[in-house]
Amino acid sequence: MTWALCLAAARAEDVAVVLSSGASPYRQAAVELEARLRKLGHAPRTALLADLRNRGGLADRADAAYVGVGTSAAAWLCRNAPAGARMAYCMVSDPNQAGLLKRPNTGGVCLHVPLTAQFRLIAEALPRAQVVGMLYRAKTHEGPKLVNKITAALPKGWRLEAVVVEKHHSMAKAIEAILSRKVDVIWTCPDSSVYDVATVRSLLLTGIRRNVPVFGFSRAFVRAGALLGVGIDPRTQGRQAAEAMHRLLVQATTKPSAEAANSPARRRHHADPEYIIAANLIVAKKLSIELPAGLTGRADCIFRQKGASRE
Repeated sequence: MTWALCLAAARAEDVAVVLSSGASPYRQAAVELEARLRKLGHAPRTALLADLRNRGGLADRADAAYVGVGTSAAAWLCRNAPAGARMAYCMVSDPNQAGLLKRPNTGGVCLHVPLTAQFRLIAEALPRAQVVGMLYRAKTHEGPKLVNKITAALPKGWRLEAVVVEKHHSMAKAIEAILSRKVDVIWTCPDSSVYDVATVRSLLLTGIRRNVPVFGFSRAFVRAGALLGVGIDPRTQGRQAAEAMHRLLVQATTKPSAEAANSPARRRHHADPEYIIAANLIVAKKLSIELPAGLTGRADCIFRQKGASRE
């Protein structure tokens, strides 16, 4: 029986898991998602978005349940799933842009660690920091919006120095421009229009040379030479999505009061991601920075000399 036919015949407690692609992070999230759903008493069935499209799309069932893994799958399900179907998601960069926050009977977890949490971490690691630098592209949809969000999230008394990449002849020139503004730390985000392998390498090397720490947006970024940063574990994303789906399915079997049934909290279950903290003690030593013991004590991943780390 094909996956599409299985889905058409699925029971209400079955869950269709749709992956944006076969990329490793999506696969990791799906493995944990499926395992957690099974423990919670559900029967997950998994397919790639491309295969699902080729097989004719979704069964038109209002009591069906779907999980989108990745932005492409989640956005497609949001547009194509029956209006009454339960839907969860994970590994999604912007749930609002994908239409997920407005859809009833929907919940899940995004990829972005709250900005306030990131800046609290920077403040703990660098108590004297007050000026944050960042690179962004003004011509993208998200660049200017992100500048406003960061400005609003900064601790009281802090200042943002934002450099527009397009105003400089090269990325190296843009990096030099941001360092010339006497910033205390450079904050980065997973924006592929700004950060590729070459840019990350150049930023990290120049930052160490100029004695300016970098806050990385992933464990790999910290391993490469950022002082500290945060990261997302796809497996944790999968678990959070499974739990969101379970809550939605349990909700569907209960009979709430009229007031509770119409509450936004009941219709949607959107959560901030659980995240890891990573610190690089090799870089800290090069920059003559002593990270607080409280921070390193609760860090999930610490990079030390000779490649040793705690993970």
